[in-house]
This record gives sequence, C-alpha cells and structure tokens, in this order.
Amino acid sequence: MKTIAHVVLVAAIASLGSIAMAQDSFGYGMAGCGLGTQIFENKPGKIPQIFQHITNKSASQTSAVTSGTSGCVESAQEMAAVYISINHVAFMKDVSRGSGETITNLSGIYKCENANVLADTLKTHFNDIFEEGRSTEETSRKVEEVIVTNKIGCNELS
Repeated sequence: MKTIAHVVLVAAIASLGSIAMAQDSFGYGMAGCGLGTQIFENKPGKIPQIFQHITNKSASQTSAVTSGTSGCVESAQEMAAVYISINHVAFMKDVSRGSGETITNLSGIYKCENANVLADTLKTHFNDIFEEGRSTEETSRKVEEVIVTNKIGCNELS
C-alpha cells in the first residue's frame, strides 16, 4: 500500500513539474491546450490547472495538437517561429542562396503568393535577418517585418 502511495505522490509531483515548466504564451494557461483545458475552461488556480494537465495528458493531447482540435491551434506566426527555430541552420543557408526547401515551406505557412519573390526578398535582407547575436525568435520576427515592409503578398501577414 505504501508503494502505491509513493507512486501516486511521484506522479503528482511530476505533473506539477510539467505544469510549472509549461508556457502560457499561446493563451492556453500553464496546463496547455487540450481536452482538459476545454472541460475545465482554463480556470486559474493550481487545482483546476492540475485537473486540466492530467486530463490533457491522458486524453491524447498529441492528437489534439496535430489535428488542431480541443483548442490546440497556432497562428501562422507561431508555426513559422517554431519552424524557423527547428530549421534555423538550413533556413539560413537557403536564405543566403535565395532558394530552398525551407523558404518554400515558410511560403506555405504564410500563404505567400510567390515563393520566389519571398526567397529573393529574404536573400536581399540576409544581413538584417541574421544579425549576429539575434535569437531564433527575433529572427522570426525580423522575417515577418521584412515580408510586411516589402509587401510580398503573404496572406497570413498584413
């Protein structure tokens, strides 16, 4: 019986640690998006957040994230920021060449009318975009700034 109590206690502590590390920058609260957040309406406080977190983790949050259900939807800007962060080195190489798969994919995320125009514009602004010491998040914001300023025609950016 003591062993079961220890397992439950460890699981609860692990859940709390995951909640504490979760980011709330997408408006989901610390428990993240998912069925639990939908059921418990993203209420503040530790107890509702614990129930949200446990339900999210046990109710196939992965499926909700990949399918965009249960409130797990990201904007094009959020998806692009993650994409640029994950593919930073390849993206930098493609921008320096003015062509490549990462630019084509980014063009799709932003729903740009012409990937070649995007590629040429990013190449022209390479030094501004990849300024030394700039984080990948700042790089992503700079890419968006270049797209908007140069009126490239990406429907997800105004």
